[in-house]
Amino acid sequence: MLSNLFLHPILKEFVRLWLKANILDAGTFTVSTTGISQEGIISPTLVNFTLNGLENTVYKSIHPITTFKFRKLAIRKNGRNITAVSLGVANVRYADVFIVFAKIKNILTKYIRPAIDKFLVKRGLFLSTVPQKTKMFTLRDKNAQMDFLGYTFKYNTKWS
Repeated sequence: MLSNLFLHPILKEFVRLWLKANILDAGTFTVSTTGISQEGIISPTLVNFTLNGLENTVYKSIHPITTFKFRKLAIRKNGRNITAVSLGVANVRYADVFIVFAKIKNILTKYIRPAIDKFLVKRGLFLSTVPQKTKMFTLRDKNAQMDFLGYTFKYNTKWS
């Protein structure tokens, strides 16, 4: 687990000691043998340490098509830029759950998803293959919906 944390060596040592620490709960002392409690503060902390840099990976993944600061694609005609179209790339992460948005599904499949997969594999992780957990769809699909942190994202006739 420690080898998958991209931290300064001093911080890695701190985490190692934290993982080996014994437990004192309501006056009861327990010797820690293996694993960590999901309820403990260390679990979400480790997830956040491990996934730090994911946002940057998503934004760097579209550099082959744009390096524009606001993630826009320059439309050219006769060798001149005539307009810049937003790619709508954004992401939201809460602990180990994240969403990546893009206006164009092809950008997700061709650039962003492979970069995310590579980022996760480097850390010993992978996206879930359970359809309810890992989805790729457009909000124009009337049958698609996604629940995230108490919000439901789905088709709206205003977007058609």
